[in-house]
Amino acid sequence: MEVPRRLGRTVKLNATSDVLVSSAIVNGNPETDLTPSIKDALLQMCCKDVVTLGKPQHIGSVLNVISKHIEKKGCDSIGLDILDFFICLRIALINDSKAVRAAGLRIIRLCLKNEEYAHKLVQADLHYFIAKCLDVLVDNMAERAQALRLCRRLMLVDPSLFPVALARSIVALAFDGTKEKDRLVRASLAILAELCIVNPSVFVASGGVRCFSSAVLDCSSARMQEAMMASLLYLFDTEPRRELSKLNLRFLIAPYSDFHYRHYIDAGEGNNSSTTTDDRELRLLCAKQALLTVLRSWNGVLHVMSCKILEDLVKVLLPCHLETRKSMLEFFYTLLRLPLPEWTDEFSVALLATDPSRVQDAWKLQEGYVAAEGKCLLPHISKFRPNLVLNHMALLVYCLVEARLVQTLVEVIVTSDTFISVRATILLGELLHLSSTLLPPSCHGTKMCLPQLVDCITSLKSDPVKRHRAAQAAAALSKIHQLKKKGIVPYSLALKQIVELERRASCNKHSSVRYKKTEENATNMHRDETEFQTNGEMESEMRSSRDSDSVLSALSRDCGVLAQKDSLIWNWSVLSNLFLWSKMNSCALEDSNLRSIFRRVMQFYKPISNQFCQCEFNNSRTRLYSTVGCYLMDSLTVIEELECEKILAEFLDDVSSAIRDISLASSAHDCLLSPGRLSTTACRDYFLFIGRLSSTANGIIALEKAGIFQDLLELVASTNHDCYLKVIASTLNFQTDGYARAILKKILLGTVESGRIYATHHIRVLLRAAEEHGTTSTLAKWVIPLLLNQLNDKCRAVVIAAADILDEATDDPACIEVLIPLQTQFVQLIQDQEKQHLDSRARLLLIKTLSIMSGFKHWQETFVETENTKISLVQQELDQWISHLNVRYVQLVESDLADGLTQHQRAEDGRYGRLSNVRHAIRDLPMPPHLFSQLNQHREGLDFLRTSGQLSKLFTVVTNGSIETEEEILELKAAVWACAHLGTSESGVALLESAQVVEALVRIASFSTILTLRGTAFFALNLVAVTTAGVDILARFGWASIKRHHGELWHVLDDSEWNSLYFQHVSDPFVLKDSIRLNVERERLRTVSQSSCHSVTFAADEREDTKTASIVTSTPRQRTGSLGQPTGCWETDSQPYSLEGSSINFDSDSDRSSDVASAEGAIRSCRRAYTLPLSTQTPGQEYAPHFRSFSDSHYPMADDASCVVPTSPSSRPKRESRIWSKLRTSLRLRRSKRFSLPVRDVFYVPPDTPKVIQLLRTELTDGALGSAEDTLSSSAAEDASSEDDDKEEADATPLHFEYQLNRIGSILSRLKSVPYKRRPRIFSSTSNRSGCYIGLCLPIRLSYLHPPSDWFEQPDLMINTISLSNMTLNEEPQFVHESQHCIICSKDPSVLDVESESKQTEEEKWLVRKELLRLVTNMGSSVGLNANEQGLLRLKQRFPWAFHDVCLFSDVCYIMASYGYRLRARRFLHELFMDSPFDELYAVAVSRLKVNVELAED
Repeated sequence: MEVPRRLGRTVKLNATSDVLVSSAIVNGNPETDLTPSIKDALLQMCCKDVVTLGKPQHIGSVLNVISKHIEKKGCDSIGLDILDFFICLRIALINDSKAVRAAGLRIIRLCLKNEEYAHKLVQADLHYFIAKCLDVLVDNMAERAQALRLCRRLMLVDPSLFPVALARSIVALAFDGTKEKDRLVRASLAILAELCIVNPSVFVASGGVRCFSSAVLDCSSARMQEAMMASLLYLFDTEPRRELSKLNLRFLIAPYSDFHYRHYIDAGEGNNSSTTTDDRELRLLCAKQALLTVLRSWNGVLHVMSCKILEDLVKVLLPCHLETRKSMLEFFYTLLRLPLPEWTDEFSVALLATDPSRVQDAWKLQEGYVAAEGKCLLPHISKFRPNLVLNHMALLVYCLVEARLVQTLVEVIVTSDTFISVRATILLGELLHLSSTLLPPSCHGTKMCLPQLVDCITSLKSDPVKRHRAAQAAAALSKIHQLKKKGIVPYSLALKQIVELERRASCNKHSSVRYKKTEENATNMHRDETEFQTNGEMESEMRSSRDSDSVLSALSRDCGVLAQKDSLIWNWSVLSNLFLWSKMNSCALEDSNLRSIFRRVMQFYKPISNQFCQCEFNNSRTRLYSTVGCYLMDSLTVIEELECEKILAEFLDDVSSAIRDISLASSAHDCLLSPGRLSTTACRDYFLFIGRLSSTANGIIALEKAGIFQDLLELVASTNHDCYLKVIASTLNFQTDGYARAILKKILLGTVESGRIYATHHIRVLLRAAEEHGTTSTLAKWVIPLLLNQLNDKCRAVVIAAADILDEATDDPACIEVLIPLQTQFVQLIQDQEKQHLDSRARLLLIKTLSIMSGFKHWQETFVETENTKISLVQQELDQWISHLNVRYVQLVESDLADGLTQHQRAEDGRYGRLSNVRHAIRDLPMPPHLFSQLNQHREGLDFLRTSGQLSKLFTVVTNGSIETEEEILELKAAVWACAHLGTSESGVALLESAQVVEALVRIASFSTILTLRGTAFFALNLVAVTTAGVDILARFGWASIKRHHGELWHVLDDSEWNSLYFQHVSDPFVLKDSIRLNVERERLRTVSQSSCHSVTFAADEREDTKTASIVTSTPRQRTGSLGQPTGCWETDSQPYSLEGSSINFDSDSDRSSDVASAEGAIRSCRRAYTLPLSTQTPGQEYAPHFRSFSDSHYPMADDASCVVPTSPSSRPKRESRIWSKLRTSLRLRRSKRFSLPVRDVFYVPPDTPKVIQLLRTELTDGALGSAEDTLSSSAAEDASSEDDDKEEADATPLHFEYQLNRIGSILSRLKSVPYKRRPRIFSSTSNRSGCYIGLCLPIRLSYLHPPSDWFEQPDLMINTISLSNMTLNEEPQFVHESQHCIICSKDPSVLDVESESKQTEEEKWLVRKELLRLVTNMGSSVGLNANEQGLLRLKQRFPWAFHDVCLFSDVCYIMASYGYRLRARRFLHELFMDSPFDELYAVAVSRLKVNVELAED
């Protein structure tokens, strides 16, 4: 390429010479030095009084060429000092052309490569000119966009140097740009959100908090609003940021609490009611989205708890304001992830939303179909894996219960109109269900008893309307409970068929070889009889007649098939009974009537008849048709007759012809089984019939004869429509190795990407259905290799789906056993995908094989080469986890948690994409696997960890770790997660207990000043709650746990829970750092226990002596060791309990215990105690209390009859009669009886104990004994039969009302004994896994998690508000020019000496400057804004020379950078200097270039 002739020489540029510069730079040789040409161009641009480049577009062209050169070779190739270059570019930013200014901004942005360049930019005072470009609005959108891009680039290069001047300009644009419909508002909000994270001090100083506080209630975009709220919540995390912001989010409830709330003062003015309504709806929507974001973050939940915002939000429901109540109910539905019922006044319609098996839009054929339904309805394979989102939901439910939402909803139900009452009742039922399934019994207490609702129903003085609504609500609550008890039932027939086939396979697996067929037939017959009886119409006739022929003839007659040709008139319920009866009894088709029925019904189903295939799919009658068709297929395969084979063969030939037409037709949309008809009609159920037939041997033979399997193989190989692939994969039976599995493999390896994704997801459904019925070992043998093959797929979404399913499947040891022989292939695949699609998640999947012994041995026997020696593969893995993967695990968990709870969610391919029409949904998040949780599942793995020497380091970090820097906080989080995963086994819990790690985790969750650390500790404690030993230890520190696994719906209390009730060890909740042990003087300890459906509490007298103690317990086990010292060691899996005694106390002062008298704790015993014989206690052994619930005494123990409480024959009827009399009295009372507060325990706390520990001990004591709000005082309305008892109680210590409830329950249960059925817990015999619970624990009192309220106190506005001026009452402002902030004086003050002669005196300049700056200062206030603007305009008209002063311009820019100005004021002030010549800037730029240029004359 030819080089220009004058390249590299001094160029004399005229009006068109920029073309020469352009060609020199663009077409020149890369090795040629272009510095002289660029210098000449810059010098021409900076010379104002000589011949310049000419037209502005020519200057812009030159700058664009320079920017391209910098983009290719960097700004160092210019040959100028970067500071001098930036000073020259100031000339471009004050040019009159918007194109020139935009080009200058682009060059500056391209030059910002590192922190040094960012420092030079600030040193050159370019931020003042950038703010000017951003503020001024004169049809310069490109320029302002370049200014915003430059601001973001500067923020990313060095956030600490981001100028406040730019931040205030962006804040003004974000704050006021919405009113002016500025298109850059959203971009400015995004930049401010990033600035809040990278530089909170500048964000707060520039007014970003106030800007976001206003913007979150004025933004309808959920994702934008979530980003702003997340930025504000980030300020809550650490103590310095909280002190800096002093933010309180109580303003978010203003649209709910203020019925006349207006976001803008001029909103809704005039008589336009529609504008006011629309504005209020927008504010309510914004407030709802913002509050949801707050409550879905850990920092937000702690802030809400500390400031009691949720309590105020619940109280908003109390005023009878229809619109507010409706909005609030919708908010709580969304918060609790509940479907919003229809707006109706009929409970029957609203109750449909509470059905767990309700149909969802995501289950449509066009969406996720059966794979989505199965993932939603079928339980997770792991029964003991904690779910982080579920744990967060449990905490939210706990907060709502403590905020008295239950009592408030009762008030809403009885005081609202019918529509609101119906919706509130449904919410109340769902909340009660959530609290009973997610909260430990000791957390929700008696708050679920609904005394207000019962009182409103039974009280004769209540309003009839209220009584009627309360009665309706009670009936609806009962129906909701029945729906929840029913459990989850598959909705689609395809999923129902999958579950049914797995159930059959389970029956075949568990039956012996000899009686295999007999048991299968018996089971199937029992199921068929059940289905037969559910149809209901012929049940009475079946019972009255035992003759099968008569029943069959009656069914044939009543079905109406022979009498009517119209299928709509047939009795399809009777038809289903007919086919079931014929299948159960293997009826032969000897009767011509029966043959005719079979043929006529089959004619209805044939595609050629065009009857069944025309039915609408969503019609309930069509579902009945499909169900009868499945029964018909079963009957035809069971009855082994030639006629049945012929009928079935004719049907299959017709279906085969319809399937072949899809492949042969030019367009699939022209066929009978077109994609459109598959979505809207019953055509898809033909594939369901094929799948039904493929589940039996006779059906497979018929399908092979008809060539159906070959047709399906051709279809999946040739079609491009994923709907066919979905219905085929969802309906076929894959239990036998044959055509069905070949078809599934064909889909998994096909060319249709969506089909491969769906088939991969469908494998999850098969695995979950198999796990539910115990057939995973058989299924895993051929499914796991398929999933491994999917890891090789070129589609990222398929790989991620396969890895996710493998992660879930390997929670079952049977699947891991299948992986062990494929370990080499598995490792290679994981290593490949770790570099491509899965990143660090591939490593989490790989370590799952360490959880069983065979996998651990393979890792231990495989050696790898290192620099010095060979080490085992498991040792290398441990070293990598200690070095960096533990920290990476923290990032993965927090990323997954944000993905599950926020709007910013990953797509199927694992990437964050742009906005889509997919509706946001909260995603469940099972706890990701950790190396420690896999190794501690067997003794050898735990030995390896214990001998590695790494555990002590992690324990030290958890107990004494520093949190001064971000790196230390991240390291502490990594150690917390590692130790928590170590606690997922009984032996690991013993290790944690011996090192006092659990106590440290409780301290972090309760007292840490880093809120995110509190959240990490909270989730870590949930991991500890997986095992029985972990639950027992947590109970000592005041944390209650759920004792069930994911496969169970209700929290069922067993014997072990009675022995370790949650309040028994609260007297010693923490171990202080200085090893101070608190000596507890126990007087009486009240404990609370609840069953799964009732809130029942009891009180127990505790007596302590120096040698012996009366201990309340229920099983012959006692924990060895003492409370004062940690007794756990890694060798022990659990520690036994021993029976010391059991006492049940009743209301009497005649049998007071005599061993309680002491000088310091003289407490009267007011209850009779019936105690089981005490075992001998070793002298000096520390006292360890255990308690037995009355509910245990309801049921006789199977192993020991002595557990029944012994009572004397004479006294028992008397006590029971007194309890019955009190029961009758309490039922007649319309308000609760109240008793005075019970005597509390007295705790000895050393005087040097930290104050926070003393406060916590006081709270723990209050939680154990009950608060004054839950006690009930005595009433005079007593029945005559109980007056004597009241006199006895008057002298005794008053009783807790909850104890009265327990006495009643105890007597009732003893009068009517019910056998106790223990839950069977099934553990794998091939694994040493000890987890038995879902891993969900909560503090007994929510206040344990409350941060101090002063962390979020608002600052005093009278003290902290910074005035825009320095004026006081007795002093006038002194506007002195500060040279260090001046654009000229701070760089080159010599140019000021070469000023042109001015006719103004110094005094006149000073007076004009003083008045101008006074008006500029006043512009910061909206009061008198117009007057100040007029004053400045008059000054400019009278003294135009004042606005040509660069020093005065610098002072104005500095004032705007120091204080907050609205966008209107900023634009007005910049426009005042639009015509300023800025001669000094040109002079400084020329002097900086230091080049003698000869200018050519025209």
